[in-house]
Amino acid sequence: MTDYCTTAQVKTALDISESDWDTEIAAIITKESAVIDNRLSVYTSTPLTSTPQLIQDICIELCRCEFRFRRAPDTDALNVLRALKKETLNDLQDYITTNYLSEAAVVIAEDRDDYDTLESNK
Repeated sequence: MTDYCTTAQVKTALDISESDWDTEIAAIITKESAVIDNRLSVYTSTPLTSTPQLIQDICIELCRCEFRFRRAPDTDALNVLRALKKETLNDLQDYITTNYLSEAAVVIAEDRDDYDTLESNK
């Protein structure tokens, strides 16, 4: 298992510097890297041997969302974080589409309404 980002990168994205959160952030990184590997493994060998910048950015954003999700004060905040996470997972799907899928699948994946259908047919 390869982590696609570092604790320092996630802490920078969260704008925190204290080390109190390092263990939790490291666990979140491992979890979100596994989510990325799970989605990529349908199309390529995982873990990736080198980490593209976009995959690193996606991992950082997924980790940031998960960390904030655990501390969300109310339903509105949770809904905003869910939307951000979905957008980030759409970015991952766009990466997969661009790098691994045929032209026919690209047309389907571009239509966000069909995204869930594409995911469920894997």
